[in-house]
Amino acid sequence: MFSGGKTSKAPALFDIRIKSADHDVIVVKGSPEEASSALLSGTIVLSVLEPMQIKKLSLRLYGMLRLNLTTSYQGPKGPAQRTVKYNKRFFEHVWNNIDIQDYFQNLYDNYGSQKSILSRNNSSSSLSGLQKKAKSTSSLISLTGSSGSNSHILVQGNYEFPFSAILPGSVTESVEGLPNASVIYKLQATIERSKFATDLICKRHLRIVRTLTPDAVELSE
Repeated sequence: MFSGGKTSKAPALFDIRIKSADHDVIVVKGSPEEASSALLSGTIVLSVLEPMQIKKLSLRLYGMLRLNLTTSYQGPKGPAQRTVKYNKRFFEHVWNNIDIQDYFQNLYDNYGSQKSILSRNNSSSSLSGLQKKAKSTSSLISLTGSSGSNSHILVQGNYEFPFSAILPGSVTESVEGLPNASVIYKLQATIERSKFATDLICKRHLRIVRTLTPDAVELSE
């Protein structure tokens, strides 16, 4: 699910869970010119066993085009062939840095208490698309040190960071299973930690499938 350094403070769980798609498959109905947009929503889940310092939590969705092209050329001993690999990131949606302070500010409305939540940073920025109330079983405690740092310490507990985005109806569908061509989408969440700890990365494979609309002429023939 996730990768990172083997430290005692690595979380027990760091995962991306998609709520708006069955089996991580988003269905777009209709041609790219006519299809309606599709909702992508879910949560980043984190289970912390012991206090863990984090600086930033970010999320991105990207699409990769991979091709294996066979070309002919004139070699020293006559005509020959070689395979050229082509990789291109053709699609990317980046959520703003998930504001940890804003996350716990939402907890105030859920639990009506501010006594156990402290932070070194008073940032008021937020994640666009983070509209639902966040849920957690724990709190945020302050760090000591120089002022102006965005670092936080997450104490033991379970955390959920919701996210959402609208994908255009013209989005390119996934292409998988072919030996020489593929279009693959992935969600990637990154926890940036201190310079003495390895950053944590979690990826989730997402498929986008395009189908005909129920009133398509092709279905009536």
